[in-house]
Amino acid sequence: MGKLPQLLFFSILLLSFSCKTYRPVQNLKPKNADRTQGLVEADLQKLRIGDHVIVVTFADEILKGELIRIMPQGLEMLVKKSNGVNEEKEQVRSLDLGELKAIKVKRFSGGATAGFVLGMGTVAVLAAAAMFLVLLGAIFSGF
Repeated sequence: MGKLPQLLFFSILLLSFSCKTYRPVQNLKPKNADRTQGLVEADLQKLRIGDHVIVVTFADEILKGELIRIMPQGLEMLVKKSNGVNEEKEQVRSLDLGELKAIKVKRFSGGATAGFVLGMGTVAVLAAAAMFLVLLGAIFSGF
């Protein structure tokens, strides 16, 4: 009976853990039927204030930060990292839709979470099998 609460605790712990990854905003639901152009206003509507994003501009500038305002023709973000370098002081940047080449947003990833849970389960099974083999070896070697 003592193992059941432990198993239940670890099951709840693993199920409550979730992985997040940066996903292109075009891949978020609802998806746009017309993908002939780059970013469109409908893509900006999928974002939420407070989202952590990576923005690539047509000037090949890579900005990483947090959205603070979403407008019909652009966005404002608090830039924390620019071109891979941490900013000394976080800056607010306004970007027009025409400047945006790509946006990736940090969201929950079911695949990454499932991979983590399956990986942890595999490690637990392998560790138990190794302990079982060591125990068998100790028993049959005369201890």
